[in-house]
Amino acid sequence: FRSKVAIMGFCFGGGTAIRYSVNTPGIAATAVFYGSTITDPKRLARVAGPVLGIFGAEDTMIPVSEVNAFAAGLTSAGVPNEITIYPGEGHAFVKSMDDIAKGGNQQKAWEQLRGFLKQALYGSAQRGRTIPMANRVNALQQFQPVQPAQLLHLWVCNRTTAQW
Repeated sequence: FRSKVAIMGFCFGGGTAIRYSVNTPGIAATAVFYGSTITDPKRLARVAGPVLGIFGAEDTMIPVSEVNAFAAGLTSAGVPNEITIYPGEGHAFVKSMDDIAKGGNQQKAWEQLRGFLKQALYGSAQRGRTIPMANRVNALQQFQPVQPAQLLHLWVCNRTTAQW
């Protein structure tokens, strides 16, 4: 039995998701919601499936210049990508299902994720191969530990989104 696996994350989890995809062959799709990026095309070339990036134009933690470098790195590496910078939004703007239901950019970003996953997992957006269920444990063992700067990012995100 073979199935497709996608990984996604918000904030620290978004940075973790792209790093996991770089280090784990066969991930079918990666979604990064305002997470720290990788811009090196040589590293990004190891990503097997398409990448969705959701960012806010007013994010002081992930500046637009970094997002643009991320998109350029993915494109240079030949990785299909859909990077969106939502105007007027800061860091961690997709907050809850209740807020998503109210509309606005939170709902647009969520619907963008749903469409991306539908295409990546059931459509023709695949670049790499799928991971057999028995090999997923091996893939998890290849995960790289986080750096101290990423831990600071996690702490800041937890502090700024405490109202969740």
